[in-house]
Parts: sequence; C-alpha cells; structure tokens
Amino acid sequence: MQQHQILLIEESTESQLVVKQSLSASPCSIVIAENLNVALSKLEKGTFDLIILDVSLPDGDGIAFCGQLQSSERHRHVPVLFVSRKAEIAFKCKAFLSGADDYIVEPFEPLELKARVEARLQKLGQRRTDDTTVKRGHLTLNVPFQKAFILEAGAQLDVGLTPIEFKILYMLARNEGRVFSRAELLAEIWGSDPKVLEHNLYTHVYALRRKLLGVGSCIQSVPRVGYRFVVSADQLNQMLN
Repeated sequence: MQQHQILLIEESTESQLVVKQSLSASPCSIVIAENLNVALSKLEKGTFDLIILDVSLPDGDGIAFCGQLQSSERHRHVPVLFVSRKAEIAFKCKAFLSGADDYIVEPFEPLELKARVEARLQKLGQRRTDDTTVKRGHLTLNVPFQKAFILEAGAQLDVGLTPIEFKILYMLARNEGRVFSRAELLAEIWGSDPKVLEHNLYTHVYALRRKLLGVGSCIQSVPRVGYRFVVSADQLNQMLN
C-alpha cells in the first residue's frame, strides 16, 4: 500500500498528538512543522500529498498561508485540510475562499478526521492517475517516462527532450492558455539558484521549439512577460476533420 506524506502545521503538541493518533491506522507518514517558517522549509525540501493546517500559528495566519500555496505551481494541487478550534462560520468561509479543501473543528472524532483525510488522498491518487498523459493537439506527453511525442506524417514521433525541456513543456502544456512570466518559469524549473539566468530559459525554449517542429509554434512568446502554450487553429482543424 502506498505511503502518503502529510505535512501537519500545528503549534500545539496536544493537537499534534491527537492528529497522529487519529491517523495511526492510515497509510501515511506525518511530518510536523510547529510554525509557518518551518513549514516553508519542509515544503522546499520535500513533496507532500496533503497539508493539515491550523488557522492561528505563532508566526502568521494559516488562512493567508493557504492562499500563498495556491499561487505556487508546485504546491497548488496539494489538498489543504484545516483543523482548528475556531468554529465561527467566518473563519470557515475565509479558509475555503483561500483554497482549502476541507475544514474540521476541534475537538473532533478521530474516525471523522481519518475518513476525511483518506477521502482526500484517494481523490488525489485518482487525479494523479489521470495526469499520467497530457494531450494537446498533435502533442502527447507521457509524464511517468518524461517523454514527448508529436504526430508527424501520421506517426507518433518521440521528440527526445532533455529533462529541463520536458519540465518547461509540461508546465506550459498542462496549463494551456495561461501566461507564465519568465520569473515563474525560472523559479519552478530551477528553483532559487541565483546562477540561473534568463538566457538559460531562452536557450531551452529555442531548442524546445526546434525539436517540436510544427508543434513548436504552440509555445507563444508574450512580449515583456513570458510564455504560454496555445494549440494552433491548424491543429484544431485537422483534428476535427
């Protein structure tokens, strides 16, 4: 059975213990962060399947933090479940508007938390299965094998991308139509490495377009901003005919 990674952001040792005991029979490993600064460090170093978050933390607002996660391409798809003693409807509404997937008020029944967590993890697993292949016009991305194929002369041609080229293409194609700034792409692909310059991005995008042949025109430059992926009208017409 798959072991899921859960990040629990909670200051209270008592609440930490209650959550851990509630999920002791679930196929998951819980990593604890006592505050938001520690949580950010954990998120930078690891990958998590679910985040359990309190509303009030010693160094910030959990609801605002949830909103920040939604703006990150890396973390926006990670489900967030609030566990808090704040039962007011105003806090619940703010949490859901910030992007939360669920909200449970303490004290709670351990079986209820277990059921809610396992339901979120099950849906996440289904979504990841659906995301193993991304199809956009004449382009097909095989995510597990990090391969890209284009339809050329009636046959599927393996483009032969480098890992960096695949990451750029996957990020753009998966979010068709969305404009990514150069800064966003640099941060998501290369992280916070100060040695990475925009010239590196230009070079990889140029090589990517050449390898994609006619499909390369789907990667559009947005002046003074960055790039987006849009399936061309020609490809759409060919698919419809």
